[in-house]
Amino acid sequence: MSQPPQHPTSGPEFGYQPSAGRYSPPDEFSHPDYPNPQQTPTPPPPVQAQPQHPPYAQPAPAPYAQSMPMPVAYAQPPQKESRSPALGIVALFLVLVACVIGGVLTSRTIDLIYAISSMSSGTPGYRAVESELTTHLLLQILPASLGLISFVLGIIAASTRRGAAAGVFAIIISVLATGAIFLAFAFGLQNL
Repeated sequence: MSQPPQHPTSGPEFGYQPSAGRYSPPDEFSHPDYPNPQQTPTPPPPVQAQPQHPPYAQPAPAPYAQSMPMPVAYAQPPQKESRSPALGIVALFLVLVACVIGGVLTSRTIDLIYAISSMSSGTPGYRAVESELTTHLLLQILPASLGLISFVLGIIAASTRRGAAAGVFAIIISVLATGAIFLAFAFGLQNL
């Protein structure tokens, strides 16, 4: 009959006592470092008291640390340069010029549209009015370009703090002026 294998959890230290009829290895096969289940285990040697050290001792200074010079106090950080508000003022000036030019050109263009709509193509002054209307429509590019430039300069001035207040006003006025000119054209052309 074959014996079941012994497991490390089947010794007396684990609460299982082997029965008397079970096989146990002879003493000649036992090793002195490993306890024999039939022998009583020897108690561990008494623990000697360790000398008490402070929990956190200061490290010894390094020899090179004594030869190093003490750090010099830091200098004051450089002051930010006061930026000129010229960019914001230029943007605001350009948008005001664009509003004046755009308003004058828009009102004159609407008047010319009314005049040409009441004329027939054979009327003697028709070609002159048509030529003036074409000129005014092409001149509308000037205030539109100035408004766009002032819008971009206003954004740059506001973001870089070079005349931020004037830059913000330039942005607002350029958006409002563009909307007002488009509305003026829409209402002027609606009454034809």
